[in-house]
This record gives sequence, structure tokens and C-alpha cells, in this order.
Amino acid sequence: MKVCLAYSLKDAAGTGIAIELSRLLGASMHPPRYHSDSIVLEGFEQDVVNFEFLDEKLDCTAYIILSRHRSEAGIPCLTVHHTGNPTKSAALGGKPEELSWSFPRLSASILANLNTLVTERNTRSEIEQLEVTYEVTHHGPTGLERPLVFVEIGSSAELWTDPRLHELAALAVYDSVEAFLKDSLPQCKRAAGFGGGHYARRFTELATRGDYCFGHIIPKYAIREGISKRVIEDAIKKNYEGIEVVLLERKAGSKTFRETLREIVEKSRKILVMI
Repeated sequence: MKVCLAYSLKDAAGTGIAIELSRLLGASMHPPRYHSDSIVLEGFEQDVVNFEFLDEKLDCTAYIILSRHRSEAGIPCLTVHHTGNPTKSAALGGKPEELSWSFPRLSASILANLNTLVTERNTRSEIEQLEVTYEVTHHGPTGLERPLVFVEIGSSAELWTDPRLHELAALAVYDSVEAFLKDSLPQCKRAAGFGGGHYARRFTELATRGDYCFGHIIPKYAIREGISKRVIEDAIKKNYEGIEVVLLERKAGSKTFRETLREIVEKSRKILVMI
């Protein structure tokens, strides 16, 4: 097994995390770079949403992408998410109505590590309103054949360059990579989620408690815009190690959508849980 850690050389947050990771890995190259039989750390000129070429450049079991997170609300945050464009819109890389392969246990492990580190170091008292959360499935790349997880620092230039957040993200990623390579990622109910807002707080809460770990999370705004049966099927299918259950927020989507989802879940022989 091999994990590839990739970042954009033009991204201050991703580069900052990569610098901290290179130290943990015992490397000191500039820009940060590391190659071993089990871990690769590599930077590229392209923006992370356009990393469609990774399968050609790197030979890995899974990718972890280190990145900044941009938000008009400017919420201080450390986020974890999978990628894909659930609707016909593809404003930030990838193809419309295409989802990448997710990795529920790896992403949940990173999320849990971030939450633990932020709590232990009392970082929320230093950075007011700092949030650790899943984001929903969005943006590119969407066409890679191996699972990938985005780990992001948000949401302002000041926070993208904050060494405290670089270190927290690097430690969380490093510990999860070690767990994956030792086949000791935490056990959980692997799930896909439907509903909620862009910051998937309800699904984050369930994952933080250790009950579930999530692959694709499709928000209410995408459901309202319209998602195809194929996208629903891919949200259930395109998950490394597979999923066991689909969680649906009760007020998400129309009655027709909920009936369609139920039919697809039953056909996939998964369990549908209303939350």
C-alpha cells in the first residue's frame, strides 16, 4: 500500500502543511518533497481542483490532497471532504455529474485526529470560532481511479499561512497515514449522506462520536438543483471498501427524490436510515 500526499506549489495552506509533513517524515527539501515505498509527498504547479493527472504521475493506493479552503463567510476551519460535481455544474474543476472515489475510514480518521488535536491544544481559544468539519462533496478532480481525500485550511489568507493550523493538519494526516499503512484505521459504519448544508455539521457530529464514517455527502442545495439517478448510484458505489448504509436527512429533497433514493438504496442492498 502507498499513500500520496499532493499539494499545489501556488497554495500557501497546502505548502505549509507539506512543510510540516516533510519534517515529520524526516525530509528537508524545498519545496517539500518525499518519496518512499509507502509514502509520497509531491507538489505540482496546477491548482488542486485540476489534479486530474495524478493517476498518470503517481502510483498510489490513495491520495490525500493538502489545500486551502475559500469561503465568503470567512469561517475559520479545518475541513475534510471528498470530491465530485453532483449536478450539471462544474465551476471548479472536474466533469459535471461525476464523483470521485471516496475513502470513508481514512477521511473520518483525519477528521477525528483534527478534532482531538484542536481540543487538546485548546486552539479554539486562540482562533475564535475555529470549526473542524466535513464539507460536502464538491469540486474537482472527479476522474481519478483511486480514492482521494481533501484536507483544507480555511477560510482567509491569514489562516492559510497560520503555522498552528499547518502543524495541526500535518499531524492529523500523518497519524492517519500511519494507521492506514498499518491496517489499523478505526472501524465504523461506512456511509453516504444526503442532506444538510455545505458544512456537513450533522454528519460531522455522527462521525466524531465514532458511529459513522462518510464517503460522499450530497447537500440539500445540490438535491434542489437536481441530481441524476447515476449520481445517486455513484454516491453509493464509488467508495473505497464500500459502504453499508445511506443516511438521509428527513427534510432533504422532494417526496419523489426520497422515493427514488429509497429504490436505489434497496436495489444496492444497503440500509437507508432517516436522521
